[in-house]
Amino acid sequence: MGKVNLELTESQYKKLIELVYLGNWMVNAHRNVEIDSYRQVENAVFSKYEQAGLKEDINYYEVPEEVYEFNENYQEKVHKFIKEYEDFNFWQELTYRLANRDLLRELGPVNKLDQDALEKRGKFAEQYEDEFIKNGLKNIKLDN
Repeated sequence: MGKVNLELTESQYKKLIELVYLGNWMVNAHRNVEIDSYRQVENAVFSKYEQAGLKEDINYYEVPEEVYEFNENYQEKVHKFIKEYEDFNFWQELTYRLANRDLLRELGPVNKLDQDALEKRGKFAEQYEDEFIKNGLKNIKLDN
C-alpha cells in the first residue's frame, strides 16, 4: 500500500495531533499492554511537530524507543477533554445502568423491550438524572 500525504495548516495540524493523541489514549489508556499499531500512528503524526511550530510543546525521546509526548502544560490542556468526557460518561452510564437494573427488577428477564418498557426505563432514567443533578452521589447507598 502506498503512502498518504496530507497538507495541513499549522492550526489544522495542532488539532490533528490532539485528536490522534486522544484517540490513542482512548484505545490504550486502560490496557496493560498497548495496541502498538495505534502508538505507531501517533508517533508518525507527532514526528512532524517541528514543522508545525510545536517544538516547545512536544517532548521527544529516543531511548529505549522513539517516543513523542506533549509537555506538561499542553498535556493538561488536552486532558481537560478527557476529564469532561469521563465526567459526562460516568453520569450517563450510572443513570442508564441503574434504570436498566430497576426495569429488570420490575419486569424480570425479557427477550425484547416493548414501547411500554422503554418508556418505563426512560422514567427511571429521568428520576436518576434529576437526583444526580440535585445531589450528585450524596444519597447513594449500598445495601449489604
